[in-house]
Amino acid sequence: MEEIPPSTVFEIDEESSVAFEIAFSALIATAVLGFPSSGLAYSGLKLIVIGLLVVTLTRWMAVFGQYANSVLVLNRTTHYILSVTYVSILYLFSVLANWITVTLPLELPSVFYLGMSVVMFLLVFIAIQELVFKDLLLYTALLSYNNYQNSDIRSYQKRFERFGRLSLKLSQAEKIPPSLNWLRYANFENNTTIASKWIYYISMGLVVAFFIGLWGTVSLLLSQNIATGVVLFGAIILRTPINFLYSRYGLNPLETELSTKAELASIITGFIYATLLV
Repeated sequence: MEEIPPSTVFEIDEESSVAFEIAFSALIATAVLGFPSSGLAYSGLKLIVIGLLVVTLTRWMAVFGQYANSVLVLNRTTHYILSVTYVSILYLFSVLANWITVTLPLELPSVFYLGMSVVMFLLVFIAIQELVFKDLLLYTALLSYNNYQNSDIRSYQKRFERFGRLSLKLSQAEKIPPSLNWLRYANFENNTTIASKWIYYISMGLVVAFFIGLWGTVSLLLSQNIATGVVLFGAIILRTPINFLYSRYGLNPLETELSTKAELASIITGFIYATLLV
C-alpha cells in the first residue's frame, strides 16, 4: 500500500489556494496592524507581517509565472509563513487577554486569559470546521494513514491506524471519498521490524523533555516562568489549526511531507518572538 494523495480526497485548485493565502495573510496583517502596541518587538512584528504579504504575493507570482520554479519558491517560503502566523495569532490572543483582564472585575493575570483563549479557540475551530465544513476529520484520517505508511515502528502504526479509523467513524461528511472509505474495513499488515512499544514512550518522553528544556531556558533568560509556559503551550496548540488551514486550503504540503526539523524551528521561532511580545 502507498500513501493516499490529497488530491484524491479534496479538490485541489491552485488558483483557489492562492486566493485563500492572499485573503488569510491580508486578514492577519490587518488585525496585527489594527491593534498596535508599544515596544521594539511590535515594531518588528509590523515589518514581519508586511513581509508576509510580500511573500504571499511572491508565491502567487511563482504559481502563475510561466517560467518560474514554483516548487522551489513554495518550499523556501513555507516555514516563513507558518512562523509569522504563529507569532501574529499569539500576539492577537495576548491583545484579547489584556482586554479581558481590564474589562472583567476579576483579579486574574492576563496569561490566564491567554491560555483560556487559545484553548477555547481550538475547541471552537474544531467544532466549526467539522460541523460546518465537514473536512477536518477527513484530513485527520488522511494524515493518520500516510503517517502509518511512513512509520517503521509498530506501536506508532497501531496508533495511527486506530486514530484514522476513529476519525472516519466520527466524520460528519455526508459522503466519505472512496480513497478513504476503504480504510474502515481494511486489514492492515504490520511489516515493520521495530516492534517495541517502549520506543513510542521513549520518543514521546524526549519530545516532552525538549519542550520543558526550551521553556526553562527561555524562562531563565526572560524571567517570566508562567507567561513563557503559556505562550509555549499556545504555540504547540495553534500548530494544528494553522497547519491544517495552510495545507487544506492553501499551497502548503501536508504535515507528513514537511521537514520535522524545519517544522520544529518554525514553532520555536514563533514561540520565542511571541514571548517577547507578550
